[in-house]
Amino acid sequence: MNAQTPSTPMDHAFEQARTLCRAGDLAKAEQLCHRIHQAEPEHAGACHLLAMIAHSRGQVEAAADHIRRAAKLDPANSDYQAHACEIFRRAGLVDEALAA
Repeated sequence: MNAQTPSTPMDHAFEQARTLCRAGDLAKAEQLCHRIHQAEPEHAGACHLLAMIAHSRGQVEAAADHIRRAAKLDPANSDYQAHACEIFRRAGLVDEALAA
């Protein structure tokens, strides 16, 4: 997501979730990301943010599931690939880490 003004309600909600996450309110950010994901399952940013929240909480399987989805939805996003590599590495998923 770039620095442009959000163009859709889901983009606006995602920016709110990112702001909440940066402010340390992971619970509210997570709730908002789940709502975005329900409304727009193909929202790669929401999947990525859910992965990062899960990862920060030590929820390895959830983090890996969310980052897989984000990377699949937006394979050209280098942040998603880098974060996937680290999440998989920490989860002991060496083959997936190397592939990422």
